[in-house]
Amino acid sequence: MSYRLTTGQREKLKRLFLTYTPEKTWIFGDIPEKELNNAKKKYGQSMADHEEIILLHHYSTFGSNRGFILTTEALYTNCFNQHRPQVFSLTDINSITEKKPEGFLQRLDKLFDGDKVVIQLHSGSEFEANVFGNIAESPYKLLMTVWDELSGKASPQSKASTDSSNQGHCKNCNASNPPTHNYCEYCGSAI
Repeated sequence: MSYRLTTGQREKLKRLFLTYTPEKTWIFGDIPEKELNNAKKKYGQSMADHEEIILLHHYSTFGSNRGFILTTEALYTNCFNQHRPQVFSLTDINSITEKKPEGFLQRLDKLFDGDKVVIQLHSGSEFEANVFGNIAESPYKLLMTVWDELSGKASPQSKASTDSSNQGHCKNCNASNPPTHNYCEYCGSAI
């Protein structure tokens, strides 16, 4: 299954991107070919040609290339855990959240490692990435926000009645959609 971006979501994400604008990060429609090719070589080798790219964060320091590619089907990255290329299918991801240090030792550890972004899969597995600097200004904050938008967690979803005659009701996320839509505006599932 792949997620589909509605026109409304595209416009919302473009506006959101303008408020964040982290360095070395690009959104659909404005991704430099050279940056995308470098990212694909380092951690997006298994990306299919038909996948629509939503977000790219790619940077190089001291010869190491790091970052992520978020498509309508998967998150390709080498930023989590061992810095080796990893692919997370979007259908396997339960959440992408921020993890703040708690307690004295964790706050002390933050001086060296920073805050963390955690990908939690439906299976219960977790993968962490260190965020240096202010997480609110990082590409990971944008990734978390885009994920919330894609997964339908960002906007309140109006509950549809349980009447089966409501053709715009999404069985996946329980959102109401216009009866003319074939895909849910919030989660992209077929209606």
